[in-house]
Amino acid sequence: MPEEFVVGDRIAKHFEIYEIKTGGMGVVYLCLRQPAYAGASAGLVALKTIRERFLRSEAAMQRFEREAEIWVKLGQHENIVQAYSVIKVEQRPYIALEWVLGHDLPNDVALRRFVSRGPFEISEALAVAMQICDGLDYASQRFNQRGQCFVHGDLKPENILITRENVAKVTDFGMAALGRQLSADGVELPYNDDATAYSSANVYGTPPYMAPEQFDPGAHLDARTDIYAVGCILYEMITGKRPFIAPATLRGIDQVNYYRMRHLHAPAPDVNTVKPDCPARVGNIIARCLRKEPEQRYSRFAELLDDLEIASDAIPPQRHHVPAAQPTAPSTPEWMDQGNAFMNLARYEDAYECFTHAVQQAPEDENAWWMKAMAAGNLRRYEEVLICIDQAKKFRRWAGAEKLAEHSALKASALAGLGRFDEAMSHFDEATRLAPTYANGWYAKGIALLQARRPADALTAFREATNRKRDFFAAWTDGGLALWQLHRYQEAHDWLRAALATNPRYALAWFNLGKVLGAMGAFSEAATCFERALAIAPNWQEAAEGRDIARQSAASK
Repeated sequence: MPEEFVVGDRIAKHFEIYEIKTGGMGVVYLCLRQPAYAGASAGLVALKTIRERFLRSEAAMQRFEREAEIWVKLGQHENIVQAYSVIKVEQRPYIALEWVLGHDLPNDVALRRFVSRGPFEISEALAVAMQICDGLDYASQRFNQRGQCFVHGDLKPENILITRENVAKVTDFGMAALGRQLSADGVELPYNDDATAYSSANVYGTPPYMAPEQFDPGAHLDARTDIYAVGCILYEMITGKRPFIAPATLRGIDQVNYYRMRHLHAPAPDVNTVKPDCPARVGNIIARCLRKEPEQRYSRFAELLDDLEIASDAIPPQRHHVPAAQPTAPSTPEWMDQGNAFMNLARYEDAYECFTHAVQQAPEDENAWWMKAMAAGNLRRYEEVLICIDQAKKFRRWAGAEKLAEHSALKASALAGLGRFDEAMSHFDEATRLAPTYANGWYAKGIALLQARRPADALTAFREATNRKRDFFAAWTDGGLALWQLHRYQEAHDWLRAALATNPRYALAWFNLGKVLGAMGAFSEAATCFERALAIAPNWQEAAEGRDIARQSAASK
């Protein structure tokens, strides 16, 4: 895979790049796909991924995967750019997004472009603000249902897109947080001008639009933080300028400090001073959004939306705006796309929920049953796997040898999980007979043999898997574990290094390598490996214990 694609290249063979947009950490490829990607009209889709230079940063990768998870969980709403799914190409994740068509594609469709032309008519500004609030109110409710608090964290005109139909859509959830304050992950973003996202010392956001509390690393952030940003955006749409504007001579941290002081201490400018014909009701709404103390702002987007609608109704519109969107229930293909996205993110409970919705909507969809079975298998719900497989078989129309082998291996894994080992081996043998080159079948058999405490036989299966798929990092990893159980430590070391050469972000490979190095007496190196595993999976208790034991052993050596 090239370090960076260019216009005309293809991603995953199916996505032909039409245009490229880059940001601080991310790059978006606007692509044409034939046939049309599920859910994307006219064969258009935007693929967002992390820029090449950040791929080795564990913190950056975790942040991107968090963005993908939040975006997919948001589902479908007319005022939010929709995430269809998540795909992986050579271990690099891509979020497949709605491609927003503007008035004169391929030019910029961001609200920034329209704001730069000068002040909006009051009715137009209110129409855009209401749609932003409608999308964010939906997002808040969506996550409140999950017991979480949603914060976008980087609302600004660059992150609001305007369609050909004048529909405003919120985009870019790279700084979004759930149920906690935004916290830094050690990534420093390029800082070029005062419309660029800033990240440092537990502070995230774009300074001209950041609420006062965003400058405090330990502050609690919630919907009121985003409401402050909406107030800044509405002020800018009506007046043609931001509430606070840093002198052009200030750059970098000096510019950030300027905005920090203004947002924290300077009185919010009165919109009527700049725009005397702005209705007092609208000025009061903006002033309330821009209160320094969160408790004095609107508490919820629904509350702000109500006041905006009242203000809008009192103004004769200069043009008709699009009414607030009504969310629609996802279709079966959309549930499947979301489920596949969560599978790629290893969020198996969420994937299981999506596939359950899919089979409820389309009970004769064979693929939906198979995918639910796979999600259930990852959750170790083996009885349910067998039920789903039986349902899928009822509606089977046709399947090639490799697909039949995949199904046999899935059933075999479930049987092994239930302790029905002889039956499992029979189905594994059937899978490898149907498709001898099917690497996943050999790998699944190896996992079952490991569970049965037969590491030598498991190693044979893992070797078959890696012979058929040289970059099969999971098979290299579990083969290394089998060799560790057989006390063949140098070979185990080599297998695990092969796994990490393919995927350096595979936490289990680092963990197993730590165990192997500990067995070889290389305790300092073992501790480093456990640290690498923890950097990828911070809550992994066994890795933390392994690190502590390795450190103690190194100290007493």
